[in-house]
Amino acid sequence: MSAQLSRLQAFLAGAGELEVVAPAPAIRPDYFGRFAKLMGATVVVAHVATAAAAGPAPDPAPAAAVRTVAAAPSAPDRASTQATIISVKKIAARYLSDGRSPLKPVITMLNPDENLDVGPTASALPEDKCVIDGVRADYSKTDLGIVAATPEQRAQVLVHESMHCRLGPALLRYVAQNPSAASFAVTFSESSADAMAILTTARKDGAPAALAALDHWYKIREAEAASPDSDGLHDSRETLKRIRELLTSAPERLNSDGAAFALAITEGLAGASKTYATALPSDRKDYIASPEFKSQMTGFHQAVEEMARGYLEGSYDLGAPEITLNDQTLSPGAPPTSSTWQLLGKKLGEQPFTAASLRQQAEAITGSIINAARGSTSQILAAAETTSVAAPATRINAAAVIGRLRSHLNSIYVDPVPDGEAQVPDLDIRSTPGPAQPAM
Repeated sequence: MSAQLSRLQAFLAGAGELEVVAPAPAIRPDYFGRFAKLMGATVVVAHVATAAAAGPAPDPAPAAAVRTVAAAPSAPDRASTQATIISVKKIAARYLSDGRSPLKPVITMLNPDENLDVGPTASALPEDKCVIDGVRADYSKTDLGIVAATPEQRAQVLVHESMHCRLGPALLRYVAQNPSAASFAVTFSESSADAMAILTTARKDGAPAALAALDHWYKIREAEAASPDSDGLHDSRETLKRIRELLTSAPERLNSDGAAFALAITEGLAGASKTYATALPSDRKDYIASPEFKSQMTGFHQAVEEMARGYLEGSYDLGAPEITLNDQTLSPGAPPTSSTWQLLGKKLGEQPFTAASLRQQAEAITGSIINAARGSTSQILAAAETTSVAAPATRINAAAVIGRLRSHLNSIYVDPVPDGEAQVPDLDIRSTPGPAQPAM
């Protein structure tokens, strides 16, 4: 034993100073992580200012003479992995309780202590698939911790990403036909996704919880907008202001989950239009009144109609995602075809809008903005601020949406449904032979 120790000491003496070098984390367009870093910096500045006001800080403790390396985290066992997967399944059983999706939902999860710079992102992939990856049961060790510290906030992040799954196909086609409209499309997409997260919270957890969440998100968006690195495309503050006004002055408009989706589209459009108009350089302020912008909006209205059809008639249920963690997969568990009873149940469903009526609302909003642009910039902004079109009381054609409605989502640690009422049938959790995450 002493001989082995002597050889080890001799090896270390000749090796110099040892250092553990971690591989660089995967780089992804993670704007939530970027916002978290900005908010984190704001919190640190506040703490420093508080400490300075209290007087000089005590002398730091002397540094340790010997470096220590943290032990590698133990591999999660099968039972804990299954429990984590099912917790996200329960999220999908609460907050996305209505509507369809044009893309198949796939969630690829990360453990709390891996790839700490990676946050949730939604990506449209071939074969009608939308992959939401970077989802965790605990974000406290990541840059996203300040954004998703509570179960409700984690659910809001997932609702936001799921909204991209709903809007993505229509917006991608719109931008492909109108490349110069890309910045407007992104601004609208992020504003609508933020709106959907807050409105869904209002539907499931009540207006007070939604207003608290709105204030939290507004601070995050404000910090991002103040950063010199901000691209401005994720500035949803105008939309969040509109949502606050709606929740405080006209909560009766949020009378169904379908209304939440429609309002996320219309309020997101009005708010994003104001943000977009404000961000135009001074020599392009007349662009809103130009034939080019009007033509782009015609294409955008078609995209809104496609979004509505995806919600009403999409092929997939956002509430039954395929979820993968640690090479274990939870299949959606839905039968390949609907039973007669399921069809009858879905026939009874109705929504407060049709694809045509939602397009008409979008046309009214952009029409008022374009008309105001013929006056002054202040009129443009005022139009975006005040335009609000009530959804017509139009019943959908039930026969056109047979087998088309449903979705879900909930909190990770808290199951708000009483025991005995929340069943998760046909879990079919299986181990996969290789890496389960799709190539990005």
